[in-house]
Amino acid sequence: MTPKYNPLRLSPFIVALICYLLPCASPAPAAHHDPQLDPYIEFLGHQTTSAKEYVLGMFKDHDLVILCERDHRDTTQYNLFLSVIRDEWFIKNVGIVFTEVGTSSLNPELNAFLHSDNLPADSVDRAILNFHRNCDWFLMWEKTNFSLFLHGVYAINRTLPPKDKLTLYPSDMPLDWSQMDSAKYAAFQGTLGGRDSVMAAEIIDQFEKLDKPDAGH
Repeated sequence: MTPKYNPLRLSPFIVALICYLLPCASPAPAAHHDPQLDPYIEFLGHQTTSAKEYVLGMFKDHDLVILCERDHRDTTQYNLFLSVIRDEWFIKNVGIVFTEVGTSSLNPELNAFLHSDNLPADSVDRAILNFHRNCDWFLMWEKTNFSLFLHGVYAINRTLPPKDKLTLYPSDMPLDWSQMDSAKYAAFQGTLGGRDSVMAAEIIDQFEKLDKPDAGH
């Protein structure tokens, strides 16, 4: 169910959601701002380019485009993510999404699902619920952003021919909950110090495979 190799798709779009570098709580709006920001505020006030157009334009000069998620609990930003990957130009020329949210262990089952056709609505809901329950190494991931994003990607893919379907690579620490017990989980937690390196290695590995004809698109 992996799309055939397409030579146009050599520039993967990376949504590296690095909100773990941001505060967990959204700060209250500031009454005043640093005057040093004035030139940037003025610049933004005169721009007519939309955020979506700006992100798509970055692919003209960059193989990798990284978007930083504002906060895992804010789902409105996913409207932007989905508007970018829904764009016809993105579909034809990029077609790859990496995310921080989601363990890499979800693949290849995740993309087998995302590339499937005409599943009943209840089957889609059950599949996404299963992926959500297993998406992270936290004991509970209560935030709905991952499920909403999967619903969005599947909705886009069901309108596309097999060769154009989007491919999603969750890139967080590999973890199989079905094989986990308290001792194994304690040992796993001891490896989290190398999390950034593990995610980087996962993305690099998948990125390098994109140049190979048997690696999908």
